[in-house]
Amino acid sequence: MEQHYKQETFSALPDGGRLVPYLAPMRKISWDGYVYYENRLYGVPLTHSGKTVRVQRTGDVLRILSPETHDEIYTHRVNWSRKPNNCIGQWSTEPEEQPTQRINSTLVFVPPKDTSKRFERFAILKEDSFNDK
Repeated sequence: MEQHYKQETFSALPDGGRLVPYLAPMRKISWDGYVYYENRLYGVPLTHSGKTVRVQRTGDVLRILSPETHDEIYTHRVNWSRKPNNCIGQWSTEPEEQPTQRINSTLVFVPPKDTSKRFERFAILKEDSFNDK
């Protein structure tokens, strides 16, 4: 069997650029900041919504890459839950998520009202009603 391998000639693998479309396919980020890959939703910072990215999974790590330079945008741990995987600060840059004014509310304790005489007006028979006649 060793003779068979000695006679075999191997060629070099093609450069990584030709394999990238298969190893890291293009995906479009939805309007709400999610990319769909392997039947799961993975969150991306909302500043990238509507753009196209490359998604690459190696083992249990999913990397979201920029399409041209292959710079890493975000990394997720792959879990097989059907719930969307949000990224930290996914919506934090949106203006509707930020307060418009400084919060100045205060809490005040209001004592409860006296409820002991609440049903007194519905009393049909009173002790004094028999003595009036």
